[in-house]
Amino acid sequence: MILLSFLLFSLSAFSDECFVNLEARNLINMAVEKQIDVTLAQKETPIIEGYIRNAQKITNPELEHFTTTGNQQGDNNVTSESRLWFHIQTNGKRRKRADVFRADQERNEVNIQVLQTQVRRNLFLNILRNKQLLDEQARIEGIKDVLDELLQKYKKITYLSAEQILEKGSLEVANEELEISLLLLKNEISGINKFYQSVTRSECRVALITNPKVRKNSWPDLSDYTFQPERSLFTKLGEIALEKSKLEFTREQANAYPDLRIGPMWQLNKLGNTEYNLFGVGFILPIPSTDLNQGMKQAAKAGIARNEKQLDFQQEEMRREFRLNHVRYMSSYKQVMDFRKTEGFQGQILENRKLFGRGLISIPLFLTYKREVVGLITKVHELELDLAQYLADLLIINNAPLDDNSLKVLNL
Repeated sequence: MILLSFLLFSLSAFSDECFVNLEARNLINMAVEKQIDVTLAQKETPIIEGYIRNAQKITNPELEHFTTTGNQQGDNNVTSESRLWFHIQTNGKRRKRADVFRADQERNEVNIQVLQTQVRRNLFLNILRNKQLLDEQARIEGIKDVLDELLQKYKKITYLSAEQILEKGSLEVANEELEISLLLLKNEISGINKFYQSVTRSECRVALITNPKVRKNSWPDLSDYTFQPERSLFTKLGEIALEKSKLEFTREQANAYPDLRIGPMWQLNKLGNTEYNLFGVGFILPIPSTDLNQGMKQAAKAGIARNEKQLDFQQEEMRREFRLNHVRYMSSYKQVMDFRKTEGFQGQILENRKLFGRGLISIPLFLTYKREVVGLITKVHELELDLAQYLADLLIINNAPLDDNSLKVLNL
């Protein structure tokens, strides 16, 4: 009873809160839009755009000016010189710097897709569990209605025999077990609703709208489903990392060549009443004789080798994970299909419930029915949770979207 009281309190603590009911697809879209990691990654886009713009900038020209004055043989002597330098970045440095940041931009775009997929995966599994809990709740409430009806019959009997007292006690214990089970289910549903509220950043608690008439999930047969590494987001991230390291090597090759400074020059010499104006063109070009940026080129080249190896390892790991998840999915899929073949047995159990209601089946047999139904539901739901996890992971590896088509699996 202490556990029962605690569960009642935990459920009533939120009774005054506002609620929002959402369909599954709206719930997922809202969560993807407002999930904090996705939002932060999207905020990274203008930062990288700023880096690209800065990498493409043209260096401002430099103005140099010198003036000297003095006295020579009684005459005033003034010398002025001005130089205007324009910086020319050789070997495409600006473009190659920008290309490195463009690779960062592409990586961030793919990373946003990865984060959105993770949000969809978590919600996909939680939505399935929510549907299972509502299914279990409806079935247990149906069994409990029968127990309540029978207990009412026993309460109307003035004098109970020893056997009837024992049967009544068994029913009361079974009834209380069902009440606790229902409260635990409601508490778990409440926890999932709070999870929905968290991921959607809603001020109100969010509840899922489901079709109570639909209980079966339409699990696809993936016997012929194959690994497609070229579609994987994780392959794309590895390829982008490799491409970026190549761009960094190209950038460092360009940095081995010095920049050129070139521009007009003007000189004024004034001695007494005599004035000379001189005009010309000058340039400054460092000679690449001792520094060819060898250290940075070596580091960038080593980065290429590392990322090539990392991409190979990553694809092999994904291939292994795909095989493992595929085997597990097909195993669980077969078990779920086998359970569905026992629907006739479940129908017999339901028929036993009708017979029990007419007094033609004993209390122990009906309680056995209760345990069988609850046990069967729990087993099927465990297998379906495994199925959902393996399905989601297989789709993610091949970058198949977890969207409305995935929700059709759950018949929402």
